[in-house]
Amino acid sequence: MIDYKTDYKNNGNRCLYCHVPIHLSKLIRYPGSLERELRCINVSRAANRGYRGKTWRAGYMRLTYWYALFSIIKGGILCDKLNTTFEAYTRNLSLSSSCYLMHIVLNPLIAALLCIRGARAVGTAFGYASGTTGGGSAAAAVPTSTSQLVSWLGDSTARTILLDKVFDFTDTEGSVTGTACAAWTCSPNPQLAINQNNWCDNYYPSASKSTVTYKKAGVSAITVASNKTLLGKGTAGGIKGKGLRIAGGSNIIIQNIRIYDLNPRFVWGGDAITIDGGSNIWIDHNYIQNIGRQMIVTGYGSAQKVTISDNVFEGSSTYSATCNGRHYWTLYFTGASDTITFARNYIYMTSGRGPKIGGTSGYNQLVHMYNNYWVSVAGHALDADTGAKVILEGNYFNTVTTPSLAGSSGVVYAPIDSSTASTCSSYLGRSCYTNTLLSSGSLSRTDTSALSAFSSASVVKSASIMAASSVSSYVQANAGLGKVN
Repeated sequence: MIDYKTDYKNNGNRCLYCHVPIHLSKLIRYPGSLERELRCINVSRAANRGYRGKTWRAGYMRLTYWYALFSIIKGGILCDKLNTTFEAYTRNLSLSSSCYLMHIVLNPLIAALLCIRGARAVGTAFGYASGTTGGGSAAAAVPTSTSQLVSWLGDSTARTILLDKVFDFTDTEGSVTGTACAAWTCSPNPQLAINQNNWCDNYYPSASKSTVTYKKAGVSAITVASNKTLLGKGTAGGIKGKGLRIAGGSNIIIQNIRIYDLNPRFVWGGDAITIDGGSNIWIDHNYIQNIGRQMIVTGYGSAQKVTISDNVFEGSSTYSATCNGRHYWTLYFTGASDTITFARNYIYMTSGRGPKIGGTSGYNQLVHMYNNYWVSVAGHALDADTGAKVILEGNYFNTVTTPSLAGSSGVVYAPIDSSTASTCSSYLGRSCYTNTLLSSGSLSRTDTSALSAFSSASVVKSASIMAASSVSSYVQANAGLGKVN
């Protein structure tokens, strides 16, 4: 260990390790050089001597500026080290009043600049969303209010928006009193359905009706325009009581945020993320829970070049259409011409639509689903309806009553053994990965017309897929919040 006081005495009353060239060059590789410099300043102070030809106070401030400038250039990757090291080594410096004030103002500013400058979507979009860059190189900014967040998401400027806390929209628009129906008569705690667009009258005319009150913010979503990155900081970033809606936008990244509590008692109480026409969209490492309707839904407009990856879809809920504490309306892909990669997601405690795909005559959805982990699904996972074409490979079904609904109109290829896996070679130029079933129902979907639909899809043919045996541990360790920054 270096004795800094001895080093100071033996080197002309200066620290051997305090030369600027050494500091700047080693800062790239070794953040501990900051600590070394600050120790030198403490030695200078104790000996009442200068630091690099200046007073130790001036040396401290100069070091602060150098470090800040260099770290900003490096993209803010050292901001945590900056905060902890300055806190540890500057509390005993006894700075003069003017310098102390500068220290108080400067350090939080530097820390904010460093962390924000380094805020970018982590990783690279893959699958159908390959090439998506969101806000790109736009400097990250932290909104200060719900209204500013809405404004930034909906404007025409390329932006990287960093959420450092939960933005709570629950009471921003007040409450609504309206009619709901008891479409499901099971118990306990069935969801009620809001009579939106006369849904109750059209589909459950004999269901009993009641007057209910719910939050207005949940039933209308925040518009997300093109060229946006919405990024959460650590595990802190989130949106409560309101969802997001992409309607014709493109080049959008939504990463590492929590979306939750959208009128969970009521069907039609709100969707977490809606894509009604859009392209190049990457939805990655998010956590979604307690939603009235769908967690992610594509409307009738085409959702093209979309990747949904490494998310947690938490279905446990007090209110449920199936009255078993599990959310039914999980995911629904029903666009006119959807192309979606659905990979490495964690779908837990649901009872249906995990996802539902298709259902409209004349519409087509190409969905490549791999390395997902379904757990404790008291109902069905996949429901492939009219127009759906699905490759389901390398997934893990753990205690799933019905991995895929039988008799549905969509076409699905889901290999469960080496023979069905090898069939893929004729269509994709590679074998598929088998799915694993643990304490789950059977999976018997091997319609090769699904493979034919993907035969020219390079992102499917070249996808990087792990064996199903690795999926459980990988997804539990990597899906959801706080795993990417």
